[in-house]
Amino acid sequence: MKKILLPIIMLPIMLFTACSSDEHITDTEIWYIAREDKSGDNKITGTFCFFKDGDYDPTTFEYKINSSPSNVWKDASIKTKSGETVRSFFIDIVLKSERGYGVYKCEPGTYYIVALVKNKSSNDIWKATKVNVEKNKVVVIDAVFKDMYISGYVGWEE
Repeated sequence: MKKILLPIIMLPIMLFTACSSDEHITDTEIWYIAREDKSGDNKITGTFCFFKDGDYDPTTFEYKINSSPSNVWKDASIKTKSGETVRSFFIDIVLKSERGYGVYKCEPGTYYIVALVKNKSSNDIWKATKVNVEKNKVVVIDAVFKDMYISGYVGWEE
């Protein structure tokens, strides 16, 4: 009887352990959103430009878009502090009228991200930050623009 009782007692424990060891693996991603510093629905349309890790001068950032009917393209570049020009390898425009945020599936590593928006006069405002992404983790970038009447580069905390 003891020989039959022990396997019956152990069976539920072994089944529970086998089922609980199947973990969900999270993708390695960066989620990003641009917002105004106001209450309510404060999402704004933003352009996010991704660069390889580097020592950049954020004031040298340039963004170009050509929207002719036959050829639409966008390009972003930034200079390192030593003067080398580096082009963005990924650009995403996140519309406030849609879901309001973007997702970039990436490899683990360090990225330099520039968030660009239009101010109240349709001039560019941008801020930049360095982001370290670990394997199977999600990093959230929340670019909050406090003053929508200025233009040019602003620090991430401003």
